[in-house]
Amino acid sequence: MSFRAFLTRRLPVLGLLLAVLWLFQGGGAHEVALTWVLPSEPPVTEARVRVVDEDGAVASAISWGSERRPADLRRDHRAFLAPGAYRIQALLRRADGTTKDVERELRIDREDHSIRVHLE
Repeated sequence: MSFRAFLTRRLPVLGLLLAVLWLFQGGGAHEVALTWVLPSEPPVTEARVRVVDEDGAVASAISWGSERRPADLRRDHRAFLAPGAYRIQALLRRADGTTKDVERELRIDREDHSIRVHLE
């Protein structure tokens, strides 16, 4: 068997093996349970949160609450995020009619499966 024939037969298997190893090393996105925690005072009626990646693309977003009643102080959110740096951008509408912009840095590692974020 020639070396070229050997490579032609083994290269697809090697490529598949490398792809599987990369996935198990955590290089891809995995589910992260994010818990958003709102300040209790002044009451927040609506919250809009975006998780933005390093390229400026929205990786995940959530909003809750309404003008009729205060938003829940805690909201669980499941997102599929790859390891890396993210920016949290939140808009909080308060019962008194004011708004507050909140920005935070968020770092996701392979080991992260549950993160609590305070939006104060």
